Parts: sequence; C-alpha cells; structure tokens
Amino acid sequence: ILYRMDRFERSPSDWGTFWLSDDPAQAGSSTWGNVCVRICTWVRLWDIQNGIHVTVLNTHWDHVHQGSREKSAQLIAQRLRILAGSYPAVVMGDFNVTLENKALQILCGGESQADAVIPLCSGLHSVAPHLSDHQTWHDWTGNPLGSWLIDHIFFSPHWALQSAHIVTDATEGPWPSDHFPIVVTAT
Repeated sequence: ILYRMDRFERSPSDWGTFWLSDDPAQAGSSTWGNVCVRICTWVRLWDIQNGIHVTVLNTHWDHVHQGSREKSAQLIAQRLRILAGSYPAVVMGDFNVTLENKALQILCGGESQADAVIPLCSGLHSVAPHLSDHQTWHDWTGNPLGSWLIDHIFFSPHWALQSAHIVTDATEGPWPSDHFPIVVTAT
C-alpha cells in the first residue's frame, strides 16, 4: 500500500498483514481450500489535512475456491469493522470474482451479520458503470482476457466518489502487472 507521506502519517503500529485462514496471525497459513496462500495487508493513516483516520486494506483472494473467497470476505469484513471503526475505509485488490459473486456481497454488506459489516460500494461501478463489463486481467499481454472485472476498489460511505477508469495504456517494456489498474478519485 503506497501513500503520500506529505498528506498522511502513520504510527509504527498502525499497519499489518493477516492471512486468509482459520489462523490469520500464522504467517503462511492456508486452511480454507485455497490453491495459494492468500493475505490481506492494512494500514491506518492520519490525514494531515483534515485530521481524520483512514483505513486501507489490500487483498488478493483465491482464484479457484469459492468457499475460501466467502470466508475471506467474512474475515475481512470483521477486521475492517475493528480497524476502521467509524472512520473512512478503502478495501481494494484482486478479488478474482465479479461484483455479482456472493463473496463480494458478503464483503460489501449484503450477505453478512450486520454487526460485523461496514457497508462498502464499488468505486468503479458507482461513478463509471459503463466500465462494469470491461476486463482487468490481461495475462501480461495487454489484451483483455475474458469478460469480467475481477479487480475492485471499495469505499465506505464517508467518501464522495468523483471519477474512475481502467488504465489500459500501452507501456514501453514489459507490463508491470498481469492486470490493468483501476483508478478512482474520491474525497
């Protein structure tokens, strides 16, 4: 998670990683049928300009096992409630599923216990719904593959979402990722 140091500060203890498993504190743990070990990294930042905390989580969900993705959603929703409290939050990553998937419904508050959920909305779908059928995975080719958007940036209700786009511009040299980045402007 990168952030502007001229805008945000963090204390040494306001960041971490947890593993998407029954033992989230155990590095490398994988108990939900994941094909790969999966994690969530987080940071709590102090916004110097307006004096509030902002919590940011970044994750990468399993690309095969739906049960693992649903349990990941439940764990992240619970942790988000603890980490962000009543302050603004952003949850982003390669979720390996489209917005209609049950795991994202759980994460965003549609299928989970109300006391564990901070309602989240998709930045891209909220301000650029015409891009909802675009692809973000290109497998290092620069040519979109499939017909699904599997990378997302979600925002708590505190944010005013202004614009969003998928960066598909050609680069010189190798692609920096096998996915096109999503950019959302929010205040």
